[in-house]
Amino acid sequence: MSSYHFSLHSGHVKGSKMIEVYTHEFGGESSRELLLTYGILDEKDIINSGKEGSGAQQQHQLLQYKQCPACSIDNKRDAKFCSGCKMVLTYDAYADTKNEAEEAKKRLEELEAKQEILQANTASVLNVLMTAEMGINPPPVKIIAWNVNEGSEGLLKAAAIARAENEAREKEHQQKHHKQ
Repeated sequence: MSSYHFSLHSGHVKGSKMIEVYTHEFGGESSRELLLTYGILDEKDIINSGKEGSGAQQQHQLLQYKQCPACSIDNKRDAKFCSGCKMVLTYDAYADTKNEAEEAKKRLEELEAKQEILQANTASVLNVLMTAEMGINPPPVKIIAWNVNEGSEGLLKAAAIARAENEAREKEHQQKHHKQ
């Protein structure tokens, strides 16, 4: 940061010698502190700044903004998404988003499968309770289960059985009510 800009930022009057006090005390640390304060740099940038490359070149790279190709808003250089339109700015963010979407889809399929199994098991138990209450010989309870060690594949197979049970029960129910 030039002495003019530092003085301007610090509120020193024109011709003030205060810049000499600070630059004598701090050297280049004052500009790094300003960059830290405004969130342009973080601590890891300061730690890594002395490792490779020239200081000016490296500082220039650190100050570069990442412009969004969709809306042209300037974003922080390490931004994964545009702060304006939320567009993906890096391949890593794209890959993470895609993986999260696939995981969410898988979890949703598993929840739907568990719901179908629960529905079939509940209907079977209720059917036995209702027939016993009416004094009719109750049918056997059919409980659909799966081996957790089989993972999602076992769960989806059990859900297919439950779906078939639910559809058969619904069809039987429809036929009884249409005959009456």
